[in-house]
Amino acid sequence: MKPLRLRQLWLAQTAHWSGSFVLGLCTLVASITLLAFSGWFISASALTGLTAVWAGNFDFLRPGALIRLLAIVRTTGRYFERVTSHALVLKLLSQLRVDSFKALAQQPFHQVQQGFTGDKLQRLLADIDLLDQFPLQLVNRLGWAVALAVVYAAVLAWLLPAALGPMLALVAIMMCLPLLAQKHAYQEAGQLVQLQAKRRQHLLQSLTLLTPYLLLNRAGHMQSEQQQQDLRLYQLERQIQRRQLLLQAAMWLLLLLGLVALVVCAIPSIQSSQQLLAAATSTSQVAASTDSALLGSLGHAPSLPYQHQAPVLIALLLGWLGLAEVLLPLVLVPAVLGQSRQARDRLNQLCQTASAARGVERLDDSPLQLELRDVQWGYQHALPVPALTATLHAGSCVLLQGPSGVGKSALLQTIAREIPALAGELWLNNTPIHALSEASVRQTCCYVGQRAQVFGLTIAADLRLANPKASDQELQQVLTLVGLDHWLARQPQGLLTLLGQYGVGLSGGELRRFALARSLVRKAPVLLLDEPFAGLDAATAETLLQDIAAYQRHGILVIASHQQLQSPVFNHHWTLARREP
Repeated sequence: MKPLRLRQLWLAQTAHWSGSFVLGLCTLVASITLLAFSGWFISASALTGLTAVWAGNFDFLRPGALIRLLAIVRTTGRYFERVTSHALVLKLLSQLRVDSFKALAQQPFHQVQQGFTGDKLQRLLADIDLLDQFPLQLVNRLGWAVALAVVYAAVLAWLLPAALGPMLALVAIMMCLPLLAQKHAYQEAGQLVQLQAKRRQHLLQSLTLLTPYLLLNRAGHMQSEQQQQDLRLYQLERQIQRRQLLLQAAMWLLLLLGLVALVVCAIPSIQSSQQLLAAATSTSQVAASTDSALLGSLGHAPSLPYQHQAPVLIALLLGWLGLAEVLLPLVLVPAVLGQSRQARDRLNQLCQTASAARGVERLDDSPLQLELRDVQWGYQHALPVPALTATLHAGSCVLLQGPSGVGKSALLQTIAREIPALAGELWLNNTPIHALSEASVRQTCCYVGQRAQVFGLTIAADLRLANPKASDQELQQVLTLVGLDHWLARQPQGLLTLLGQYGVGLSGGELRRFALARSLVRKAPVLLLDEPFAGLDAATAETLLQDIAAYQRHGILVIASHQQLQSPVFNHHWTLARREP
């Protein structure tokens, strides 16, 4: 998997994110225009009431219709922007999680199992959730702020050119001000993510060890450690919030300076407009017959509300305040960018570690052969075990026997590369098994442990986890082979029957045989079964053994059991003795 870059979060769905951006921009333009135009309309209407001469020339209908149109556009745009953004975020998160789990699937199983800590949970859950902020709260918001600032500057250049320079300077300062906190934001985001991961890991460990803590009277110590971690997390969050509040206060101060700059720059225009208002007020007492003469003396000027600068100033002031909707959220940009970069780096570290585990993707075409060369297996702190040397070919059927705890399961897991060998080497078709990619190992070796795992899917979907291309006929065949054909016939919807979570509705024996059927669907050349006949009577176990051996006759079958199985299908017998210190 290639390292993730933040811009890929946008570029992967450029057309859709662009649509979301345009919808949000239209919504904000309509919202700010509605605020400014409503202020102009109300003040212009008040001016019209002062001068009855121009009352008949002022159009009340079209501005009112425009205000209703802007309100409709704002509401409709907000709705569709939220729907579109929500769908894009869900799609982005699902794709990120699929890519992450694909990368994890390339790691050796023992590394995934041993490393599944609170930190990895933090990367797979919280870190991925943080990445959706980049296109939604950073790219879109910055784009909206720049676009609306340009529109406002264009309107300002048309209506009040004198204020263009100061206002552009203020807008530039407001956009650059959050960037000054970027360095601290990245460091704080890293500390925040690490504290959250430690807190999650400690909480998981505390829940796992809750009973021993209570028995040893250590629950108070566990609670104290959790409270200390919560306190450190709270203090860091307060520190981030204080910086954001300072930035927000600075932004509000710049907004107030913008209001003052607009008023100061508009004073000359308002003074000239006052002369027109004075003339209009003095002539408002003249008879209606003089209206045309008055309008002629004013150069056939349009209605007074369209000429006076006071309504225009009010509209510009309200428009400037409306820009706060896109400028004030910029104080969150440093935190969002810092958290996104930290999440990207941590996710890349996880995926790069997984990518480093790649190996040979395909075995050679030679006849199937599994070699164990002086292999020692088990765990690092367990008692030593004698080395095992053996060679198995297609058609080999091995009975692995020994008392409980002797290491039968560990040997099967070593062959399946779920745990590493302590010494020696395993070769598969003239290739060291440690040199194979994880996908190649899973396609070649199938290990069925003692604890069967069944998911809350339909019968067909659960079985197809092992082989997505398996047909319904093949699924029915393996269920019949393991003796679950009568059970399937009792299901109301056949293969489409929904299984309960963790195999609810299946007995212990049925659950074990269902997991066995799923392993047979894979058709792996090397099939490793750990206690597959536990809980079954001798006759059923013998019948099932005969059927499995016939099904796996072209591959290698290794069955670990502490039971005394006497069957002619076995052509190899491995007996393990209990290890002595």
